[in-house]
Amino acid sequence: MNKSSEELPGPAEAGLDGPVIARGRCGEIVDLGGDRVLKRFYAHLPVEWAGVEYERTRLASEVCALAPHPLQLHEVGDRHGIVLPRLEGPSLLADLLRKPWHAARVGRRLASLHAEIHACPGQGLPSVRDSLADAIRRSSLDEPLRARALAELARCGDGLALCHMDFHPDQVMQTPRGDVVIDWATAGRGHPLADVTRTWLMLRLGEPPGAGLGLRLFIAVLRRGLIGAYLRRYGELRGIDAKVAIRPWIFPVAAARLSDGIAEERPRLLRLLARVQD
Repeated sequence: MNKSSEELPGPAEAGLDGPVIARGRCGEIVDLGGDRVLKRFYAHLPVEWAGVEYERTRLASEVCALAPHPLQLHEVGDRHGIVLPRLEGPSLLADLLRKPWHAARVGRRLASLHAEIHACPGQGLPSVRDSLADAIRRSSLDEPLRARALAELARCGDGLALCHMDFHPDQVMQTPRGDVVIDWATAGRGHPLADVTRTWLMLRLGEPPGAGLGLRLFIAVLRRGLIGAYLRRYGELRGIDAKVAIRPWIFPVAAARLSDGIAEERPRLLRLLARVQD
């Protein structure tokens, strides 16, 4: 977002600290006590990330009841973050791993929440199509494939819906007050099918960070039921055949995903792109 530093809230007090209760690819969650946590980005990441995620989360929370309202920017030296409400309860992924026979139920619930997000306007957020195009240009594809991905993206059209663009079961927290969707750093304004295709791709290829062989095999068994239920329910809610509707989006969205630089996904993404272009 193009907000100046004067327009954003000032940094939170320098003394904010506490135990780290979770870690991810981009940062860690610090327990501040009471009803607050700090999402603190790793020091090697660009300092503007915190401000971007703060602003996108704020905009999403103004139009969508599923998004948490960010409380404060936080800055101490080279560490930047966001103070957020503390969310009590397991994620949908944690629920799925404990009860794998609930894969279809989790898929349907994921679809219902995604459709609720897409019913909200994406006003003030950056264009999803522009973000995907930028990611494709940064990808490691050779020039003919990059040109094809950009051309197919242009044919897919655009939209004005709120899109999360990183929506998967570990982003849905089941709290006593209802479901809350976290991590809006990639949120944008665009076509819902771009967001659905991104979720389909992550459900098909993604794995929790640090997952061992046993967990990877376990997740592989769950994928088919989870993905099938997600697409069927989303299609029912939106009046489309979602499995067919996402096909034009697969090549450009997969090409854009390469720019995320997730090493374990790269071979599978390249195989998927090879199959799609045949």
